[in-house]
Amino acid sequence: MRIAIKAFCRTAKDLKVDLLDDDDWEELAMLQRFLHNFHVATLASEGRLSSVDIIIETFDFLLEAFEEAINVIHLQENLLRSALNDGWNKLRQYYLATDRSPVYTAALVLRPDTKWTYIDNWKIEDWIPKAKMGVKRQWDTYKPSPGMIDQELTNEPESNAFTA
Repeated sequence: MRIAIKAFCRTAKDLKVDLLDDDDWEELAMLQRFLHNFHVATLASEGRLSSVDIIIETFDFLLEAFEEAINVIHLQENLLRSALNDGWNKLRQYYLATDRSPVYTAALVLRPDTKWTYIDNWKIEDWIPKAKMGVKRQWDTYKPSPGMIDQELTNEPESNAFTA
């Protein structure tokens, strides 16, 4: 595509001043690699099989992509760097808001492949005790009482049109 765009720009007089140089093409390639992470995250979090349990992992994945992109262009002071910093700040703001509800942590803990491992390895270490306490409070609120379990085991199943 690069060759075709260069050839087209050379044929049109008024486009010659807008011809992209090698640095411009490298920046576009970096931007394409960066934006691919959002494509991957979107595909992973869409559909009927997606759940709240991947929200924190998706935030981590995208924040890391922002940090890598910012590090790649750390020597250049340009519009792209400013946009990446602004995007990182906004995404981090939403990420930090996930600690307001234990639902996100509980969803990770209840997933058999992550359990507490993901939380125990969080980069923001001061979140770990708070997250664990939030899940414990949720469990204490909604866990079945021993009487409820005994009652469920001894009750006869209801007969209905389907099971009759």
